Amino acid sequence: SGIDEEELIEAADFQGLYAEVKACSSELESLEMELRQQILVNIGKILQDQPSMEALEASLGQGLCSGGQVEPLDGPAGCILECLVLDSGELVPELAAPIFYLLGALAVLSETQQQLLAKALETTVLSKQLELVKHVLEQSTPWQEQSSVSLPTVLLGDCWDEKNPTWVLLEECGLRLQVESPQVHWEPTSLIPTSALYASLFLLSSLGQKPC
Repeated sequence: SGIDEEELIEAADFQGLYAEVKACSSELESLEMELRQQILVNIGKILQDQPSMEALEASLGQGLCSGGQVEPLDGPAGCILECLVLDSGELVPELAAPIFYLLGALAVLSETQQQLLAKALETTVLSKQLELVKHVLEQSTPWQEQSSVSLPTVLLGDCWDEKNPTWVLLEECGLRLQVESPQVHWEPTSLIPTSALYASLFLLSSLGQKPC
């Protein structure tokens, strides 16, 4: 399910990935705070309800392709859809496309990662997690080669071990982590899930940001 993985991450390097995700987030940041909150709360709910998430992704994909009307959905997926359509039931492509991209990124993640993100939405942990994943992606370039990336302690929080949610998020991407002199061992095969995790954290954070 989800966007074709190759299509999701077209970027050849971190700058490319950042530009791709930033373009999506700037559309979302133009939304009123109230609407963003509504979308964010309901994304937290559909992250724990796979069929809902798939139904919303399919509906947005169809609407974006056919350039038009979408059928209303029930529950949290319906609440998100309502934020992305005009009164006529027609999708607003500028808003629907970034949410479609976000759902595609979330669909690449494992169920464990989805559950952790749903929990993180209720806290201020997202921005720390985003910084750490960004650090790993930046420092592991070129992505085609194995490497070791040292992790700055300032981003790790009090307790860096297998129980730390950020540790689990990274480990689920197929990365090997170590506690002593905190490090991540980068594997080229981890690129798609790690990029999807970065995109998810970035867009969820931008939905949650207060206007300046």
